[in-house]
Amino acid sequence: MRARSFILPAAALLALAAGCGPVHSTYLRRDYDTKDRLTLKRIGVYALPVEDGPHDLPELMAAIARKHIQQHTQYLVLKSGRLEAAGSPAPAEIQKLGSRLDGILILRARVLARDEEDVEIALTARLVRARDGALVWRADADDDYESADPDLSKLTSTYRGRYGDTADAFVAPLFLLFRDTFETLPSPTLDDEDVLEKIELEG
Repeated sequence: MRARSFILPAAALLALAAGCGPVHSTYLRRDYDTKDRLTLKRIGVYALPVEDGPHDLPELMAAIARKHIQQHTQYLVLKSGRLEAAGSPAPAEIQKLGSRLDGILILRARVLARDEEDVEIALTARLVRARDGALVWRADADDDYESADPDLSKLTSTYRGRYGDTADAFVAPLFLLFRDTFETLPSPTLDDEDVLEKIELEG
């Protein structure tokens, strides 16, 4: 099948200067273009328990991140959920999450400060290969946001039924932090079959 770009242009090696927005450091493997661009396409999105955060915050994080990545990047997101182990899972453990996964995106967050109106969050996001557990991409970000964002009220309401007060406090901050962080993700190249599968996943 002919390989082609879908949704986003191909990403080059990423480097962000400190202090430019919430993302203050990134890493991408030097051999990404030859090792992963054509092979790391199908991923799972998993969030770790959050220090000083609500118990259901990891599930909410994974749900928001999955939707954003599926809609705004070239990745095919097959799975999402909570991940208990803090370290990088071994390849065998990743395969247990899904035999078709090329890798997993692991989200680890800390709630640095929170009051009735604002939340400050620190995030580390890591993309790990399934076949050998190697780190492919990483980004570290932090910022503070208002919990009630008028522009994101509809998005917040879609998660309120399942996550209640956690959704009211965290949906808008997480969406904004993920939006900036995931802009630094490298872009895989999809062939025609991949594109069709992605369309089905988004349907």
